[in-house]
Amino acid sequence: MLAKKKGLVRGVRAELRREGESSAPGGSLSPEWLIGGQLRQDAGQLVGWSHVSSGGFGWQVNATDDVAVFEWVLAPGRYEATIEHERAGRLKVPFEVTE
Repeated sequence: MLAKKKGLVRGVRAELRREGESSAPGGSLSPEWLIGGQLRQDAGQLVGWSHVSSGGFGWQVNATDDVAVFEWVLAPGRYEATIEHERAGRLKVPFEVTE
């Protein structure tokens, strides 16, 4: 929580790239294959699990509903979404959108 309050660590970020193309739009605000959403999105910091005790046995339910959701509307093609956080790491997910 201290890192969040002091802005020491950036939040969860997502970036979308179409296979074979640069993610930088050439002279426009967004590429034509990006129908809805933004190429780069920032979800901010999540609460995570630091508030949950690690101890013991029993019927403890300490879930968190603090999640990040990134949404895009895309033309058909092959894409890669990169989701990252400075401390939690990076995840690259390739996927294909068909008609």
